[in-house]
Amino acid sequence: MMMLLLFFAMAQQPIPDPYYLDLTHQDQTLDELRKVVGEGVPHQYINGSFDCSNMASYMQWKLKSLGFDAKLCLSLKYHHTWVAVDLNGTRYFVEATAKVPYVRGPGEKNYYRFSDFDGIYDSLYRVYSTEFIWWNDIDYSTEVEKLTGYCSG
Repeated sequence: MMMLLLFFAMAQQPIPDPYYLDLTHQDQTLDELRKVVGEGVPHQYINGSFDCSNMASYMQWKLKSLGFDAKLCLSLKYHHTWVAVDLNGTRYFVEATAKVPYVRGPGEKNYYRFSDFDGIYDSLYRVYSTEFIWWNDIDYSTEVEKLTGYCSG
């Protein structure tokens, strides 16, 4: 058991620094939010390994790096994580675990009711350091290149 814990501690990579990119993206609209979200997460869902915490934290990183006001939401009761995006005074919710991730509108009361935690990524990571570590499974530098190209193209 001790060897397994030691292996896990060695295998886990620290938060990339800098974590968020500061990219200028021209469109902060609902249509653009849906477009970016619809591109998905470059990793399939794997329960207990690459699950909602990883998928939502990747999506929040991507959106925040593109300039969206994106926050992670965590429900301890339902063991689920999603993204909240504040856009023009309206809060939208992003479900990153769907085969094709999607945006839910402000009328989705279940997301409000289940949201036990609404904060920035670093705060969640301090509490749940074995979750939200998408960069262990997806190459961070490749994703940086993709987003940089997205903004220039």
